Amino acid sequence: MNSDDMGRKIDSAQQRLDFLLEQDQTNLLQSQPEIFFTVLEELSISLEELHVQHQEILETRQLLELERQRYQELFDLAPDSYFLTDSQGIIQKINYATELLFNTSSNFIIGKPLANFVAKSDREKFRSQLNQLKNSLQLKDWELILNPYQLSEFPASISVSTVRNYQGKVEGFRWQIRDLISCKQTEFQLTEAKERAEAANLAKESFLAVASHEIRTPMTGILGFCSLLLNSELSTKQKTWVETINNNANGLLNIINDILDFVKIETGKLELENEPFNLNNCIQESLNLVSLEAEKKGLLLITNLADDLPIQIKGDRQKLKQILINLLNNSIKFTDKGNIRLSVQTTQKSDKITLEFAIKDTGIGIPYNRLYRLFKPFSQIDSSTARRYGGTGLGLAICQKLVQNMGGQIWVNSKVNHGSTFYFSIVTEVSHTSFLVCDSQQQEELKNIPSVNLSQKSLNILLAEDEDSISSLLLCLFSEMGIKVDIVKNGQEAVEAFEKKEYDVVFMDLQMPIMDGLKATCIIREQEQKKQLVRGDSQLKTKIIGLTANSLPESKENCLKAGMDDYISKPFDLQNFIDLIQTL
Repeated sequence: MNSDDMGRKIDSAQQRLDFLLEQDQTNLLQSQPEIFFTVLEELSISLEELHVQHQEILETRQLLELERQRYQELFDLAPDSYFLTDSQGIIQKINYATELLFNTSSNFIIGKPLANFVAKSDREKFRSQLNQLKNSLQLKDWELILNPYQLSEFPASISVSTVRNYQGKVEGFRWQIRDLISCKQTEFQLTEAKERAEAANLAKESFLAVASHEIRTPMTGILGFCSLLLNSELSTKQKTWVETINNNANGLLNIINDILDFVKIETGKLELENEPFNLNNCIQESLNLVSLEAEKKGLLLITNLADDLPIQIKGDRQKLKQILINLLNNSIKFTDKGNIRLSVQTTQKSDKITLEFAIKDTGIGIPYNRLYRLFKPFSQIDSSTARRYGGTGLGLAICQKLVQNMGGQIWVNSKVNHGSTFYFSIVTEVSHTSFLVCDSQQQEELKNIPSVNLSQKSLNILLAEDEDSISSLLLCLFSEMGIKVDIVKNGQEAVEAFEKKEYDVVFMDLQMPIMDGLKATCIIREQEQKKQLVRGDSQLKTKIIGLTANSLPESKENCLKAGMDDYISKPFDLQNFIDLIQTL
């Protein structure tokens, strides 16, 4: 019941009571008391309803007061200048930002016309706009030159809306003023900061490319000659020495790869492939690569693969192997006896599926108060000078980034002296692409092929390489295979050699003096097109394979764009290089 209805009800009951009292209806009341009691009951109900409504009004007032306080806090703490004026532009209420903008206190501002704080050159314009605003319901935005107290004039952006009473008459205005100089300075600073960040990323990319080339190139020579030596006749002592060099070189390469991978991830240059591959083969290959180290320590490798795992999935096979190998190697490193168990299961199925991997060991475990350091870059559980285990502290940080890029997460459970379990998940999809996969026996046979005991290939090969160590390595390799090769030192020499002689394959280093490999490839392809026109043979084409120590993902794209057929990343695996030659 609203207040009007209640008022009418009370008035009606009051009138009936007054009538009875005025007419001296005492006898009637005595003979018919129910009339009197009816009137009293109506009055009682109305008073009770009035009391309830009064309580509701009090509660509403309290809520309104809370809202008013919240509005006042927002008004006072707003970063922009907010204030109210009457219809004549006299300032009535301001926030703290207005004091800062006008460079004076509220006592000096309130009660003054806003026009006082406008530059003389803009006051007529301001007054004209203020008069126009009285007849408009719309929000107005314009720029004015302000003249604050004891400060230089500055441009400001002004927004204003009208405050109207119940009759629609303008009672005042709400104002918002923003210092355009500060806004432009902030915008400039943000732009400058963005440009600095982009320049820093560009510098990182440049450093990454140079560091990759300068480090990987000599590593190619070291590992390549180690492979050749290990397949030659050596004494037991000499073979031990070469194996030590090879193992240390591979260890150094792993550290280099970790650092370069981390920089690529941090600069957003690491791209994941999304190609179909056999999941079981990927897991088995990862286990094969760590099995020798586990065998040396007498550790048992156990796998537990769920029956409902898909045969083929889509994703980045190499990056998944990198995660598995890193975690498996970690478990082997920190486990002296017992076993390492790799489990894989499907935790969610839909259009995409979630695979969960678990690597459980029986190693030394990790103290609870040090778990937080595990996935931090360059952080290690034991950073003391007497630490027992080596490493850069980047492996797990890289794993975390890779897992996150695959749509999953990584975590760990561990207890000191009871081992650790590393879990990670990836989001993928089942691939129905059909392709042939070697079984485990065929894989073992392939691994046992001697590195250089191969049938001779009748090929004309041109090698463009400025690094003597790489040239010497490949010259030795081609000699062992009975293949003759011409060697040049730069792209210009490669172009000149191609003009004089026809080659089946050109191995082209990307970074060379005088002319780089990309430009040389473009010129060779142009020469090739001219030869095709002269001979009328459109099939005439030389295979050009890039050699690059640059680890940036756009390297392959640049190679293909220049006209190369493929590229090999340094340091390359010697057996893979031999396999490539066999396919030519």
